[in-house]
Amino acid sequence: MPGSVTDTTTDKLGGKSHLDLLGMRFILEGRNLIKTVTDIDELLYK
Repeated sequence: MPGSVTDTTTDKLGGKSHLDLLGMRFILEGRNLIKTVTDIDELLYK
């Protein structure tokens, strides 16, 4: 059991950077999307 726990921890640490990059990219793109929608809303309602 301890071996498998260590393995999963290693997997998480090993895959963390990739997941973090995907997460950051997703967050940044999400913010840009929200900003674009907000800009369009402002243009429509001005």
